[in-house]
Amino acid sequence: MVTDGDASQRAQFSGGQVAKVRGERILDAVVDVVCERGVAGASVGLVITRARVSRRTFYERFDDLEECLVAVLDDALARAVPLVVHAFVEEGPWQDGMRSALAAMLEFFDSEPALTRVCLVELQAATPLVRDHRERILEAFRTLVVARIESEVSHASPLAAEGTHASVVGIVNARLISPEQRPLIELLGPLMGIIVGPFMDEAQVTREIELGHALARELLVRRTRAERSARPPAPSRDRLDPELAAVEIPALLRNSKAERARLCVLYLAEQGALGITPSNRQIATAVGITHKGQVSRLLARLEGYAILSKASHGVGRPNAWRLTPYGQEIAVHIELHESR
Repeated sequence: MVTDGDASQRAQFSGGQVAKVRGERILDAVVDVVCERGVAGASVGLVITRARVSRRTFYERFDDLEECLVAVLDDALARAVPLVVHAFVEEGPWQDGMRSALAAMLEFFDSEPALTRVCLVELQAATPLVRDHRERILEAFRTLVVARIESEVSHASPLAAEGTHASVVGIVNARLISPEQRPLIELLGPLMGIIVGPFMDEAQVTREIELGHALARELLVRRTRAERSARPPAPSRDRLDPELAAVEIPALLRNSKAERARLCVLYLAEQGALGITPSNRQIATAVGITHKGQVSRLLARLEGYAILSKASHGVGRPNAWRLTPYGQEIAVHIELHESR
């Protein structure tokens, strides 16, 4: 028998869950809007449209967009800090802790590219209140890093430790705004060289760089395997055979002269397996297109067939391309039939 008290508790739980989900949708939406348009181009109207919530729902949680951006920073901090702190304390020597913590942070950044860009890059142009909040968060990480170095390296000066932290942050930021959309975990080896450089001899620095490279490769392989195992099973050869009512292949890709279009699909399949979303320029280089307009038209046509999908990072910034599930099936078809 359900009592009035039980019904009341269930209603409260349900209402709390709905509010939580709506709050998460708002935070996700503000990240997407700011990533695409920058802080100056963001508005409450755009956020609520993207989040599919009412204006009233937004203002029940936040006073304004500024407070919402502060919440984004707090959410990122709450998710990242446990990863870094756990990695720090689990290791013995400071350089091992630093390598594990840095790997955890870079992996988090790679898993949340839009959130990372917003927090580290876009919010530098936010209001003073948001910028100050961002700086306090970065200061917390700086203090963690500097304290670990100073506690275990007897000859470490505060200035050297702070300079190391600033160099790491600067390099990560530079990669985030670079047209080359490469996984940040690839920076692990070089960044470890910068971190230990002021405190170790040349042979030790070289070893730390190599250990960083090895760990980055291991994590990339692990990530690729996880992504592959999460995908639906690849269609069988029979299903892909045109004579047996295969995947419908657009005329654009069946044309014997469409070699570059097929190369484009295969290149994106290869890069997607590594977790990489190439830009227009990277695709053009890979398939041998020299004219910017040609690669844009080709990508637009493939997108029109729902073979590709594009993530835009705003005006003046490179697109990031990936295959759709339909495009992945077509890539398998091309690989099978062109290898015969």
